[in-house]
Amino acid sequence: DATYVVIKPENLSFEEAASIPANFLTAYYALHHVAKIQAGDRILIHAAAGGTGMAAVQIAMEAGAEVLATASPPKWEALRDMGVKHIMNSRTYEFADQVMEITQGQGVDIVLNSLTSGEFISKSMSVVTQSGRFVEIAKRGVWDSSQVAALRPDVSYFVVDLVKESIEQPGLINSMLQGLKDKLSNGLLQPPPIKVFPIEEVIDAFRYMQQAKHIGKIVVTQTQLADARTQKPLSFRSGASYLITGGMGGLGLLVANWMVSKGAKHLVLLGRRSPDDATRKKITELEMAGAEVVVEKADVSDRKSITEVWKRIEESNRPLAGVIHSAGMLSDGVLQNQSWSSFEQVMAPKVQGAWHLHQLTQNQPLDFFVLFSSAASLLGSPGQGNHSAANAFLDGLAHYRRAQGLPGLSIHWGAVSQVGEAAERGADVRLSKQGMGAISPTQVLESLELLMSGSDVEVGVVPIEWSGWQERVAQWPFLADWSETTTSTVTKDNSILEHLKSVSFMEREKILIAYIEDKAVRVLAMKNNLIDIHKPLNKMGLDSLMSIELRNQIQSELEVDVPITKFMEGITIADLSNQLNQQLNQSDRTDNIKEKNWIEVEL
Repeated sequence: DATYVVIKPENLSFEEAASIPANFLTAYYALHHVAKIQAGDRILIHAAAGGTGMAAVQIAMEAGAEVLATASPPKWEALRDMGVKHIMNSRTYEFADQVMEITQGQGVDIVLNSLTSGEFISKSMSVVTQSGRFVEIAKRGVWDSSQVAALRPDVSYFVVDLVKESIEQPGLINSMLQGLKDKLSNGLLQPPPIKVFPIEEVIDAFRYMQQAKHIGKIVVTQTQLADARTQKPLSFRSGASYLITGGMGGLGLLVANWMVSKGAKHLVLLGRRSPDDATRKKITELEMAGAEVVVEKADVSDRKSITEVWKRIEESNRPLAGVIHSAGMLSDGVLQNQSWSSFEQVMAPKVQGAWHLHQLTQNQPLDFFVLFSSAASLLGSPGQGNHSAANAFLDGLAHYRRAQGLPGLSIHWGAVSQVGEAAERGADVRLSKQGMGAISPTQVLESLELLMSGSDVEVGVVPIEWSGWQERVAQWPFLADWSETTTSTVTKDNSILEHLKSVSFMEREKILIAYIEDKAVRVLAMKNNLIDIHKPLNKMGLDSLMSIELRNQIQSELEVDVPITKFMEGITIADLSNQLNQQLNQSDRTDNIKEKNWIEVEL
């Protein structure tokens, strides 16, 4: 959308320009459009040595405000160079007393806050002048209006959501961008200091960010962009054969059609079943486009069967030049309800199948050996433990082949829309609730061409919806560090939990019933009048994956423990509400005991 784009100032490099929009738009909007900053205002800017903090310092100074700032001590020199006279430690609460001392007890007119842990918000509130402004730009751990009203009802409190504003007021975003561009062009504003990493060192960039030692912004640059634009288009040898396992499925046929458009003339489509009428029609279209298509009905996980196919390819006098292994099947369910047979049927085409293909082709000079893995083995997927394990083998095999000097590429595909078994099962809908979108067929082919033209071994292709994604990532231990050092786009809503804790035991149970009923309606996609709170949820259609989704929502929002077995055993909404009420009641008692003990210690 051109509304969100302006021409880069000529005096900025592309790397410097990349550090501008999010930081300066946030700071400019927060100070001018929300806080209404004026000359003579005093402002406290927390984390002022970060990208947004440095932008805010400049914008506040340009407006004629007096700036007080916090940052970790090693970063103070950078702020002094910008002309900031009053700098305090952002790692302690001492700043509050220091602000009052600097201002001779008057405090500041505006606080631009991004520190929400511990007592930072309450301490920052304490230094705001009567009827001052408190602007929150953090996304996690922020206060709601009731908390502010309880402590400082005189303070005007704002939580900035620039993403929301960009959707509701695109013209305002464009106007601010144009204004910032002009100020950057004439030197009134300067880009923040940047640390640049090439895309090949993106892991190092994240590690550097985790150390929280950088000043300004970290920028990752695509050093190979020019090469990618000018590289020779991918094409296939007309005299060679190409094998596609799962070749008669939606994804396999999609790839087959693309390969023919890129010059492939001899395709071997392998599948466990004979082609149906719709598949036969698509094969005919491939043949009409000039390709010879051999249909092989065989099980890739059966060594004898796939060996016979291999012999027929060798006898065709058209050497095999590449393999696309897209065969697979799904048998979802929570781990405790999975039988070994359900594991075997999912593992077989992926594990045994891929290994057979590797063994048969390891002495063949292939141009490529592409394994269609899944985002499930990269990020996990509720109810798909067997699928995750099977695809993890493919990822390992790709690396093993590369170590042997053989071609190997494993692609973690997210859910593909319109084609394939996952699309038929509605995976795109389920993943959207987890912050991941679906990949269109066009995006599949564009990504495949790019990756087959490159040198990567293992790559994930997953559209991410960052707000839902960040909320999900925060629950994963193995991505905890990444989550802590990344600005979240999600604000957790604690209003329901706070409300439940503020009412009586009897009233709480009524609220819980309504709450769980609403969640069940959404997960089951049913109308409210069809929900019976005394009927087991699994009798109303709640399967294992839905149970996980419902359980996760309840646990996250109410901070309770709900064993998944409760749903498997057939719990009702009424019974679940009662059990949660008991948990919350016990939690209240524990909190009261802790408070009592703390008071005794203080005394």
